[in-house]
Amino acid sequence: MTGMAGEGRALVIMVPTLIIFGIIYMLPVKKRKNYKSGFMAVLCLIVAGTITGAKYLTFTRGITISVYITLYLFLVLMIWAVCRIRFTESVYCAACVYLTQHLFYSAVTAISEFMAYGSETFEMDQLRLCLYYYLPLAGICIPVYFLFIRHLVKDGRYRIESGQSLALMMITLLSTIILSHISTVFSQETVSGGKLFGICRVYAMLCCIVTLWAQYNKSRELALQEQMLTESELRRQQMNQFESYQENLELINYKCHDLKQQVAALRGIGGKVPEEVLRKVEESVMIYDAYVNTGNDILDTILTEKNLWCEKNGITMACMVDGKCFEFMETIDIFAIFGNALTNAVESVSQIEEPDKRMISVLSFVRMDVVFIQFENYYESEIIRHGELPESTKDRDGSHGYGLKSIRYSVQKYGGYMTIDTEENIFRLQIALPAFSGKN
Repeated sequence: MTGMAGEGRALVIMVPTLIIFGIIYMLPVKKRKNYKSGFMAVLCLIVAGTITGAKYLTFTRGITISVYITLYLFLVLMIWAVCRIRFTESVYCAACVYLTQHLFYSAVTAISEFMAYGSETFEMDQLRLCLYYYLPLAGICIPVYFLFIRHLVKDGRYRIESGQSLALMMITLLSTIILSHISTVFSQETVSGGKLFGICRVYAMLCCIVTLWAQYNKSRELALQEQMLTESELRRQQMNQFESYQENLELINYKCHDLKQQVAALRGIGGKVPEEVLRKVEESVMIYDAYVNTGNDILDTILTEKNLWCEKNGITMACMVDGKCFEFMETIDIFAIFGNALTNAVESVSQIEEPDKRMISVLSFVRMDVVFIQFENYYESEIIRHGELPESTKDRDGSHGYGLKSIRYSVQKYGGYMTIDTEENIFRLQIALPAFSGKN
């Protein structure tokens, strides 16, 4: 096989698969307003250049590498013309496309050489080549998208932390292009070139796999860091909210206690203040009776704040909680568990019209050195599972779904576990924690 025929065949095979993988990588990304016209314009340039190059170019070593680099630049241009992303993201995406295509091409070529299909001429092997190359491509695109590509994108943008990822991609890409071309040339010009061809192909495949896997792990790491930062910020806000609740409740308790003493004193005077006025004042300070005393100041604050809100909105909240069994836990974790669980319960019960079902139950006790916590409430709206946890019914803002995740984080922090049951329109959250065992 001549150099022109071999490289011409490689070019004809490479370009369609490059475009196909390019389209797949662009699927989860936000598009520009007139992206179709931009895509067609660049596509026409690529097709015209491919046909011209395959027919008229003599593929020397320098020209072959230049053609591959030119194709990469056109791919960058196509992605940038279609997707509403930064130019550096287009460069990154194009490198991923090129490496994925090269991995696929190297694998198919290595298998075809191993099975001795490479001994036939290009003209004789057209049908077999298409079947051997494009049929596997049809079966690999879907798993590549769902298992790899969509994990690199968030909110329609490719995650790139710094220039390090981009530099690694470019170095690997350039190395595999040069290495593959050298192996092809030597396999055609020397007797021992066949072994070198196989070794270089396998090495190029390993480089592509390692680089793409590194990008996948880096993307997952960035996603985890973003989630941890979000959860940390939410927990900080919850802690600030708890401190504010505590200050306000202490002030309310002092004022209500003083008012009750003053009402009792006025009654003792007799006759000077009408009884009706005293009764109204007494009713206005009945808020003091909503104070929950569990033996734990942190829990007292959380439960009292929720109980006050429930009384105001016609919701019955029943508490049987021994606060002393939570002394081994940090304040933020107690607030994360009880605050989030009760917030979810209140929001669910508030949607119910029947007074008998506007109820929330909170129970905790210790058995055999295990602290058990249970939250129960009725619900009417449909609950959709998202993995292990129910999906949030709130608008999808930045804090979507972090209530139960925050509870799970605090529970796992102490080596405990949680279960959720939604049978018979009763939402039941049960938690078990090793008592006084400290954090894992």
